[in-house]
Amino acid sequence: MPLWRFLDYITADGVNLIQDWYSAQDEDVQLQFDVTLDILRAEANWEDPEVGEFKPLTRAHVGLGEIVFHTIIEDATRGKVRKRRFRPVGIWPVARHGEFILILGCEKYGRTLIPHAAFDLALDYKSEFEAGRGTLSEHT
Repeated sequence: MPLWRFLDYITADGVNLIQDWYSAQDEDVQLQFDVTLDILRAEANWEDPEVGEFKPLTRAHVGLGEIVFHTIIEDATRGKVRKRRFRPVGIWPVARHGEFILILGCEKYGRTLIPHAAFDLALDYKSEFEAGRGTLSEHT
């Protein structure tokens, strides 16, 4: 039995941001995201230093946590392989133990987030949720 379940935040105007992001990803990214969620479902303490799939955010982004995973792709222009680093973000610490609310997905490219300022945007959506705007849906 899983220790955690994932919920998607759906905006007040009915947009499921994490599902929209997921649907726009290629099959390899979707697979790695699903595998990472499966790993986290079985972890009791996500903040244990040995759990590399999660990181609570700090400073200006306290109240959020990022799920950490990557894929490997061939960079044909450089003749190398490289990592694509992904950081889907949600509400942390959780309001109810065992439920993590996914807000939106993003990719980290160097020090840049795609979409730009994704963590700031996630904080805005977190505030909207806490104000009673929007709903939750079981992540599928």
